[in-house]
Amino acid sequence: MFAETDTEDVNLLEQQPMGLFSLIIKSSSEKLAFTQEQVSLTRGWFELKRLDNACLYNKFKSTQREKLGHYSKLPISVYPPLRVVTLYDNPGELPELIDLSQHQAVSPGSIGIAQDRSYGDYINGMVEQHPEHFFKRGGMDSSETLIDMLVKGRVQGIIEYSGEVEAYIDRHNMDVKVHSIPIKHVTEPDYGYMVCSKSATGLALIEAMDEIMQQTNFQQQYIETHNAFFTEEERQLLAPELEKIFN
Repeated sequence: MFAETDTEDVNLLEQQPMGLFSLIIKSSSEKLAFTQEQVSLTRGWFELKRLDNACLYNKFKSTQREKLGHYSKLPISVYPPLRVVTLYDNPGELPELIDLSQHQAVSPGSIGIAQDRSYGDYINGMVEQHPEHFFKRGGMDSSETLIDMLVKGRVQGIIEYSGEVEAYIDRHNMDVKVHSIPIKHVTEPDYGYMVCSKSATGLALIEAMDEIMQQTNFQQQYIETHNAFFTEEERQLLAPELEKIFN
């Protein structure tokens, strides 16, 4: 399993908030065994193509990406829409609804994003059309480093899931509050999938995960995990999505 995060910060193989991959491992009755190796987002996709038994966690699905690997039938996670997350002390510096297509909405280079991370079709398109709006951070731990930069005031905001930012702040005992701002035209929940090498071994791994995710007990714990991680408002938003996945 290739991941951007260090196992000392987030170990995908162990139980944790939104630790749904560890739930797959636990539910496999020891039939699935993985190790976690930290790589950059760019390197992860390179290794997926190079090796026959590599997997990536929680990835957007697209026609182009499905050419690179075998995707799980069901999403491993469902998240509320991405937001621009800024410091709570500075909410007035950005509008209450951000239009990424407008130059006056954000200052040049003020919104942090991770290099080679997919943010969905709309945001990806805005990044291509208006690269001057964004500060791109590459390398390992790029998403976590952007949170550190936000806390230190080095970027005005970052595009991220608010729950992930809150969880990182809690893990690192940061004395800071953040504010999440909706992005115009970004209103739908996001699905993240497991993806493994485009090989016979990779297909066998995905098929094993698909089988586990069809189990009633797994689905119950899947929903409970999501409900425990998100706020009441976010739970209400995700409830119909979670119901739709398993029906």
